[in-house]
Amino acid sequence: MHPGAGRPSYIQEIMYGERGDEAEVTPLLKKPPALFSPGHRMRMNILPMFLNVFIPWAIFVYCFCLSSFYLMYKTPLLAWLCISAVFVIWLVFVAVAFCARKYHPDPTWFTFFSILAAICAVWGILAGLANLREYEDPYYTLQEMRDAKGPNGTGVNPSLVSGEDVMDAGVLTFQQGSMFDADRTWHFISQISA
Repeated sequence: MHPGAGRPSYIQEIMYGERGDEAEVTPLLKKPPALFSPGHRMRMNILPMFLNVFIPWAIFVYCFCLSSFYLMYKTPLLAWLCISAVFVIWLVFVAVAFCARKYHPDPTWFTFFSILAAICAVWGILAGLANLREYEDPYYTLQEMRDAKGPNGTGVNPSLVSGEDVMDAGVLTFQQGSMFDADRTWHFISQISA
């Protein structure tokens, strides 16, 4: 018989412990199966799944609304301040995701949430600014123009009101029966008069 045949070798002691059976495998050599390994089932909590769908969606809607509507048009500094609060909260979630990644090797919902929240915030801001520029800005500009409706609100009578009186008006409402004479104007260019 081989000398030391009944006794485990040094490597076997490290791998299997002193008794030499696989029941005492050290934790360094036998890790728990990963979440996505074959044959491994893990119960999933539905709450994080819903939160990872609805919170990024809410971040998108919040950033879109702040960068798209009247607040961004009238007071952009306040709108950007409210949007920056989203990014401060996002940095907290990035730190939580980093700590969870550092101490837990399996993929976590924190990482997914952090990435998705950043994408939704940036996408909401860009889409909101495009909406503001394309649709809302002309509307708000038109709403803020002075509407000249004449002395009693029935409209401006061009035969009685001087042009100097309505130079700062953005919108003119003419009295009923007033007509446009294209021969007496030289600044008005439109598809109707051309």
